[in-house]
Amino acid sequence: MFSKRLTGLATLLVLSILVGSLALVWANGNETLGTPSITIEEGSGYVADGTGLFTQPSAININVPGTSVVQALLYWGDRFNTKEGTNPLGDDTITVNGSSVTGEEIGFAPPIGGHDVGCATTGTGTIAGVAYRADVTDLISLGGNVLTISDFDTDCSGRDDGAALVVIYNDGSTAEIDIRDGADVAYTLSTVPAAQVTVPQTYIFNAESADRQATLTLLVSDVQWGDLGDGGGERFRTSSIQVTVDGANATTNLVHLGSNTSIVYATSTFPW
Repeated sequence: MFSKRLTGLATLLVLSILVGSLALVWANGNETLGTPSITIEEGSGYVADGTGLFTQPSAININVPGTSVVQALLYWGDRFNTKEGTNPLGDDTITVNGSSVTGEEIGFAPPIGGHDVGCATTGTGTIAGVAYRADVTDLISLGGNVLTISDFDTDCSGRDDGAALVVIYNDGSTAEIDIRDGADVAYTLSTVPAAQVTVPQTYIFNAESADRQATLTLLVSDVQWGDLGDGGGERFRTSSIQVTVDGANATTNLVHLGSNTSIVYATSTFPW
């Protein structure tokens, strides 16, 4: 059993991927992550990268190894000013390499409290998060790829957090790939206790007599340099990633996920 939790200052966890376990349920995630509501195809491995969308157009550059592209999923997310108890005014349609792409809303993170920002043109409210996913397999080929993204609109300046691409490929070998996606916010200064940390994600896999390793990748948005509102001035937002294996603490990393230019992604490898 493998468990992961993220805490941080105003971070929106969009995606968690573990190579080395088996997906068991169908879901997306509102203020949590879940196994995607679409079929995740089998493959040998995956690559992932992202870009920020403060300035548009912006590009994702990704190199795909192997002998064939199996599946490519594009994620994007941001935060919008919304009224309590309602969904944000999200933008589910963006432009990718000149073509319109519409995504499925896969997660909504309700207002977190303690962070009211009057930035909307549609009235007063509090900041909430939303995440989208679209299958863009037809746009990806082996080798180098560039996805140029534009027309991602928000009613809240500076809240169009970014986009990220995950590509599953085949090279003749086998691997178990478990994707959890949705929208789960972690904001230390939140007045809502549940929003101060992400919901732990547990991956269950069968025991083996040989040593193995699992690779965990996180896609996280809204972690850029800025004033955190706690009187400490501008700085990168520090997050803590806690991983346990069979109930024992494997690692706790205090990391700077901050980036002014991209949805950031962190990849770590653990014995299992």
